[in-house]
Amino acid sequence: MTPESFTRAPELAGIVRPGVLWWNAATVVERDTRLDPLLADAERKVRLHPPEESASVRTMYKRVGIDPTKTRPSNEALLRRVRKNQSLPRVNSLVDVINWCSVEFQLPYGLYDRRHIRGPITIRLGRDGEEYAGIRKDMVHVGGRIV
Repeated sequence: MTPESFTRAPELAGIVRPGVLWWNAATVVERDTRLDPLLADAERKVRLHPPEESASVRTMYKRVGIDPTKTRPSNEALLRRVRKNQSLPRVNSLVDVINWCSVEFQLPYGLYDRRHIRGPITIRLGRDGEEYAGIRKDMVHVGGRIV
C-alpha cells in the first residue's frame, strides 16, 4: 500500500481535504513519559485560553449532513474534556501524540494500522450498518459519517 492508493469519494470533493502521513515503522509503547510535559502544556494552554470551536471543521460536518452539536468532531471532544478539568486520555504513545496534534492544531485526526488495511483507501460517507471496534469503546456506527 502506498499514498497513491488513497482517494476521496466525488461527493466529498471540495469539502474534505485530507492529509496522509505514512510510517513504515513505529515503536509504540504503553506510556512514553517524554510526552508528559507536552501533553500537560497543551492542557494548560487550553485551560488558560480556551479556543473557539473550529469553524472550518464544523462547516465540513454540516456540508456532509452531520450536526456537529450532536456528533462532535474528535478535536472538539478532546478540548471539551480538557475544559472540564479532565486530562487528555492516555492510550499509548502513538495515540497520545495524535491526541496532542488534535488539541494543538484543532483538527480531527484518524490513526490506522496499515497491516489491517486491505485494498485502496477511499474517504467517503459511511453506509448504514457499517461499524468498527473503537479504542476502549463499544462498536462505533459510521453510517452518514466521514470514513
